[in-house]
Amino acid sequence: MSPYIISLCLFVTTITLAQPVVIPGHAHNDYAVNKPLADALHYHFMSVEADIHLVGDRLYVSHDAPDTARTQTLQQLYLGPLARVVQKNNGQVYPNYNGPFLLMIDVKTDSLATWKVLRKQLEAYQHMLYTPGHNGPVTVVISGNRPVSLLQKDRKPLAAIDGRPEDLGKEYTPSLMPIISQHFNSVVSWDGTGKMPVQAYQTIQALAEKAHAEGKMLRLWAIPDRPDVWRQLLKAGVDLINTDKLSAFAVFMQQQSEND
Repeated sequence: MSPYIISLCLFVTTITLAQPVVIPGHAHNDYAVNKPLADALHYHFMSVEADIHLVGDRLYVSHDAPDTARTQTLQQLYLGPLARVVQKNNGQVYPNYNGPFLLMIDVKTDSLATWKVLRKQLEAYQHMLYTPGHNGPVTVVISGNRPVSLLQKDRKPLAAIDGRPEDLGKEYTPSLMPIISQHFNSVVSWDGTGKMPVQAYQTIQALAEKAHAEGKMLRLWAIPDRPDVWRQLLKAGVDLINTDKLSAFAVFMQQQSEND
C-alpha cells in the first residue's frame, strides 16, 4: 500500500496527546488564515496549500498577483518554518507520527519558469522532503500549472504531482502522483443541501475506489464547506477534506472519533 494512504479511522482527540493523531484535512488557501501553517499544525492537519507567483527570482505566496512590498515568500511562510518544526521534532512534523505531511504548492505563474526557481529552493530543504530513497516527513505536491513532463523525467525528484481523474490509468506511480484532485461540481452536481443523492454518492465512491486501487488519495475542492457534507464525503471515500474552516473541522473530527 502507498505510504500516502492513511486510515480514516484515526482521528484527532486533543492537541496535548503524546502521540498526535493527524486528521484528514487539507487547509485550502492556508496562507489566508490568521496564522498560516501554524494553525494547520495546531489542529494536526495532514495537508496545507499555498498559491505561489514567480516575480523575478522570488516565489510569493498569494492567490492573485502579489504586492511584493507586503507579500511574504514561500520560504518565509512555509519552507523555513517547516524546516524548523522538523528540526524541533527530531525529523518529524508531528512528534511520534511517521505518516506524510503534504505541502501542496499551487503554481499560478508559468509552470516551467516557476518550477525552475522552486526546484532550486527545494534543494536546500532536501533533508526534510519525501523523495525516492529518502523518507523525509514533508511531501511537496505541485498543483495548478504543473510541469508534469519535467517532474516525470526528473532523476532526483523533489516534488510530486497533484493528479486529475483523467490521469488515472496512465501508470503514474503513487510516489510521483500521490493525490487525485478535482473540482467538486465537475464530479457531481449536488449543492450540498440535505442528504447526498445516491447517484452522487456512488459517483464519488467509484472515483475514490479507482484512486485507491492505484495507491492514491482523493481530494475534491470547492466543496460545500460544512460538517454534514464533510461526513458524507468521508463516508464515500474522500481522503482529504478541502476546507477553509480549520478549527471547525478539527472539532468535527473529534466528535466523529467520540461517536465511533
